[in-house]
Amino acid sequence: MTSAAMIKEKTSSLHVRFSSMGGFQKSLIMGFLAGGVLFGLIFLWLQISAPKIALKLQSNIPTKFVKIETPDEKKPESLKQGDEETPVQEGLIDTPKIIALPAAPIEGLSENADGKSLPIVRFADDMSPFEAYKKPFEMVAGRPVISIVLVDFGIAETLSQEILDILPPEISLVLNPYAKEPSKWAAAARGFGHEFWIQMPMQTKEFGLDDTGPLSILMNAPIVENEKRLFAVMGNAVGYAGLVSQKDHIFTAENVEVGPIAQQIFGRGLAFAESNPNIPPYAQKLAKENGHPYAQNNLWLDQTLRPADIDLAFQTLEKQAAQSGKAVAFAHPYPIVLKKLTEWIKSAEGKGIQIAPLSATVE
Repeated sequence: MTSAAMIKEKTSSLHVRFSSMGGFQKSLIMGFLAGGVLFGLIFLWLQISAPKIALKLQSNIPTKFVKIETPDEKKPESLKQGDEETPVQEGLIDTPKIIALPAAPIEGLSENADGKSLPIVRFADDMSPFEAYKKPFEMVAGRPVISIVLVDFGIAETLSQEILDILPPEISLVLNPYAKEPSKWAAAARGFGHEFWIQMPMQTKEFGLDDTGPLSILMNAPIVENEKRLFAVMGNAVGYAGLVSQKDHIFTAENVEVGPIAQQIFGRGLAFAESNPNIPPYAQKLAKENGHPYAQNNLWLDQTLRPADIDLAFQTLEKQAAQSGKAVAFAHPYPIVLKKLTEWIKSAEGKGIQIAPLSATVE
């Protein structure tokens, strides 16, 4: 039998079977066939028309082009035409080019002690770390000077970056000795033009409840142990102007342990700042008798976090500066404090106030 005859026979057989089916079966098969033909036609149409449809849809989608600036393209407002750009400090990766303080350490102002870099006076020219690392500042005669000092710098990544981004370089920073990356934040502070100090943990009135950490100077600890802790704090970073006392510490000028610790600080050419405004000043007498740089805090801006109380603290600070010629205020970098501080900074110039680094107020 030929192929044509075989095909004809099978076709006739299928025709007979189809004819013998009921109406429902015939309709079902016809429906499947019609659906298959329709699906094939749709698929073919999509293959031909899809590129054109995609282009048409894309043209109707709103599009915005944004230029992403690299760090080298950023130019802060403080950098005017003709100013010399100082190389960026090693620290934050995206530190923009600004007028930075000199990179630290400066040759001859440090020594290696048990793997730590500790500050020392450069005896060749009697240059001290305080003089070398403080922020230059020229006072204008007849205008009151106010220093604002923010503590706990470096303890929180996002907050510390915000401080650098929004505050002028005249604001002094106090590096927390328990910061995760103290060297990075030290370099970043100087890279953004800020003078910075280091907080010295000390035993407080609420010792046992108020944990000031394993580097704390303790009232009854042996001198050798306290000095070891002091050196650990000092060795956390380089480029600082001095040390700042722990808030609410219990050490006073009458305490027998004041001498050895204070002598290490002053003997290494550093300044000391007392953060407590309402206690007998720690090490002030020793500083005055020997001509060491010493600064005294007048008030804390954040005794409470009520906006009205912070405003009142600024008013008190202004009155004190008007009476004495200078005043100092410390604060923690709480969001409400930063908000009020930025508002006050904008108004200070119009009031004839000079905002100065902490070093400008030393005695």
